[in-house]
Amino acid sequence: MNLTRPPITRIAAFGAAAFIIAAACGQNVAASTRAAPVVCSNGAAAPKLAGKPVSLTGIYSDSRHFGSFYVRQVGTCVYVMGQSHADANGPAGKGFTTIFIGGIVANLTVKGIWSDVPYGDVTGSGTIVWKISEPGSVATLTVLTSSGGWGANQLVRTHRNP
Repeated sequence: MNLTRPPITRIAAFGAAAFIIAAACGQNVAASTRAAPVVCSNGAAAPKLAGKPVSLTGIYSDSRHFGSFYVRQVGTCVYVMGQSHADANGPAGKGFTTIFIGGIVANLTVKGIWSDVPYGDVTGSGTIVWKISEPGSVATLTVLTSSGGWGANQLVRTHRNP
């Protein structure tokens, strides 16, 4: 019996909410939103920045220190889970818990879609475009454009994962 994975992972947009339907290792990932489609590949080589392959995987803090963002890059695909820090109003993630999926494109930007999930009190969703930079070997994702109420202007890597 020959079992094969579907060749495309699709992210379908239903109004303001986006749902990840399936994942296929080493296959293309396509997303359709109101903006231009986002495409990435888990099997593609990462683009280069200053002669080195871009490596975004790690833990990031937003520029206002409201939360932590856990980033995983596989090929040109970028996956993010972010959550607010614990405070007097509740545990970590109670203020917001966000997911993101997107792709790195040739001009060293990450384009994708994001949505808050019901664990947090915030319920936004939209699109985002980040510019990748590594000043002093610290990966930074700076917002170029966003929609839906995204709150962080910049994410700075605080820990690099192996």
